[in-house]
Amino acid sequence: MSLEKYRKLRYIYILSIAFCIYLTYTFKVDISIDTPTYIDAWSTLQEGHLDKMRTPVYPAFLGLMNTICGDNYLYYVVAIQHLVFLVSIRYFYLLLRYTVTNKILSFFLTIFYALYPCVATYNCCIATETFAVAGSIFLLYSILKLYKTRSIHYGLFTFFWLSFLIYLRPAVVYLLPITIIGWCLVAIKGKTIFNTSVLCGLAGSIIVSISLFVYMAMFKCSYGIFTPSSISLNNKYAIAKAANVIDFNTFGNGELLSCLVDDDSINAIGKETENLVNALGLESFSDILNQSIKQNKGKYVKRLLQR
Repeated sequence: MSLEKYRKLRYIYILSIAFCIYLTYTFKVDISIDTPTYIDAWSTLQEGHLDKMRTPVYPAFLGLMNTICGDNYLYYVVAIQHLVFLVSIRYFYLLLRYTVTNKILSFFLTIFYALYPCVATYNCCIATETFAVAGSIFLLYSILKLYKTRSIHYGLFTFFWLSFLIYLRPAVVYLLPITIIGWCLVAIKGKTIFNTSVLCGLAGSIIVSISLFVYMAMFKCSYGIFTPSSISLNNKYAIAKAANVIDFNTFGNGELLSCLVDDDSINAIGKETENLVNALGLESFSDILNQSIKQNKGKYVKRLLQR
């Protein structure tokens, strides 16, 4: 008996919708350790300032939902995250159909994406993971369609999703050099840069890069370090501490040493970083951290590679 009629996207959607309903019933609204920082960031943005920890996309989304939906807005946030995830399943499937020749493999990989708990469970969490995963799929689909159709409106979609992701999670900054190099390779392959897909793709990546540079310059004016977010400093500190390259005597007096937390868990290191930043300020903390790393480059790089 042929299984062709059962390899339809609608069957995946039936399973995935049921799974999302189950997850919503089980987890409801999951408040992570990062959630308060996203909520607080909206208040900072409303005051006309860049937030120290969070770039503006997700805080603005939470603020908008709060304005529209009132006190129970986080339930609606979870509902929208489930909806965005469900939409992304179709584009994940279409991406596979473009790039994988085996239709059966495409179908089962889509089932895996739709039902894998470590992806779908994040829909219930007030954090950026759902939008980051779905946005990456939308970006890849837009790039592929821009490459194949040379349509300007797919160029606009590519620009939008690249901007969205960069200001959602600065950790995806690697997308900027990758897309620039990628479009250059397309130009070399086609032996011309005067190609609609190349021009739109390159222009979008360069504009987003310039905007990020300006954002980081504004952040430096406010907080003293050239970065889009202090989270990168938190991560650097966690690696440096694990590598045992920090001389805590350089932090000075006993008051600062009291900021240290006798625990190596992720949450404790985050609290320790927050204590030190509050006591020293971002710029001084960054200088001390960079000095410690500079004096122990080998150990730091080894730990970085291990991480």
